[in-house]
Amino acid sequence: MGHDTYNSDWMGHDTYHCDWMGHDMHHCDWMGHDTCHCNWMRHYTGISAPRTLGKGGVPLPSPRLVSNVIHQSAVCNLQDNKLSAFAMQWGQNLAHDFIDTPTLQGIRNPINQATSFIDASFLYGADKETMDSLRLLKGGDNRIHVVPGLATIQIIFLREHNRIATFLGNINSHWDDETIFQETRKIVAAIVQHVVYMEYLPHILGPIIMKKYGLYSTPKGFNTVYNPTVDPTTANAFGAAAYRFGHTLIPGELILYNHLLLQKAIKIEHAFNRPTALMDDYGRGADNLCRWLFRDGAAKSDRFLEPGLRDNLFLDDDGDSFDLAAVNIQRGRDQGIPGYNAWREWCGLPVAVHFGSGPGGLVDLYPDAAMLLSKLYRNPDDIDLFTAGLSERHVLGGSVGPTFACIIGHQFKEWKQGDRFWYENMFSGSGFTLRTFCLLFIIFFILL
Repeated sequence: MGHDTYNSDWMGHDTYHCDWMGHDMHHCDWMGHDTCHCNWMRHYTGISAPRTLGKGGVPLPSPRLVSNVIHQSAVCNLQDNKLSAFAMQWGQNLAHDFIDTPTLQGIRNPINQATSFIDASFLYGADKETMDSLRLLKGGDNRIHVVPGLATIQIIFLREHNRIATFLGNINSHWDDETIFQETRKIVAAIVQHVVYMEYLPHILGPIIMKKYGLYSTPKGFNTVYNPTVDPTTANAFGAAAYRFGHTLIPGELILYNHLLLQKAIKIEHAFNRPTALMDDYGRGADNLCRWLFRDGAAKSDRFLEPGLRDNLFLDDDGDSFDLAAVNIQRGRDQGIPGYNAWREWCGLPVAVHFGSGPGGLVDLYPDAAMLLSKLYRNPDDIDLFTAGLSERHVLGGSVGPTFACIIGHQFKEWKQGDRFWYENMFSGSGFTLRTFCLLFIIFFILL
């Protein structure tokens, strides 16, 4: 698909297309549904084998071995003293908003079935067919049943959509059904954007990184940040490695608290693709799960994954399962993501020439992690991005290390600056009117 120019009158329509094709007037193949992930740093030809060899042609360690040595959790994994379980669940829900990479054959340039924007497509879907199916009581996310928490957030935002739609219909009696739906959708997408950049990201990236990449929203009023030269397409390194830091936040069990705060615990391996928990307690399962999400902490953000994820992911009746850490490592190699040092250089951070934790070494890693990596890899250049990124000390006020903070901050900056429909932009047609913008902040105030 070429960089065709769309008719500007058509593009000025005030309701964006759910698949985002043609969002940018000059680059219609950017960021839409079913377009390729972008590569900030290309490491392979697209037709070569996955990354299997390190420096000097030495075979890389198997992903399962790396998982066993680096990511195996202690007997009692600690709760995060800063992030709630909802932060973990919100992060996963958000991932479904902008990442959905299917398994394909052919040239290795992964397709993103989601839209490369924060647009509440987890609720509304990423194409017209899915959006139309919402009226048949179907969900906008085809992975909604992976864990009960995803369906719970879907229920929360479905209720919020209906609440706002009812309000808009009452004050705009001349609007037809489709107008009410699209205007409500626009407001819900803005709510999601605001929550992500003002309530979620600051706890992940910390204040220094937030300011460095200009991620904070303006306290009040419009703030047009759109830059048509910015390509906001989701990057491989972000989707296949950096943003997967959230897997370390997943606790070993989820807990349903009823109105008396009596508990019912479900091991995480028994929650995958089993949404029946939502029907627990005579249909109060979603409400009970919300109490857990807001009361309890997420697992600690570190290099460890719970056994239910590392040994029993998608456990079936035959006892077969996956290792999430190993899957993440292999995914990065399959997609040709360069090693850790390459990304350190890309981010302007010191690269390692040895496995020590002192100058010239793995300076941002904990010494014990650096020592273990030296037993697995022959050269620091070979270390897989996912594994090394999780092993770093966190940035000030954040929940990730400097390399992941760089990649995540860069991606969220591009999504904000490359989004013509970003909620703070003041554009006639595609932006909010002053009246609707004021209404939006009233809704924010009520929510918070």
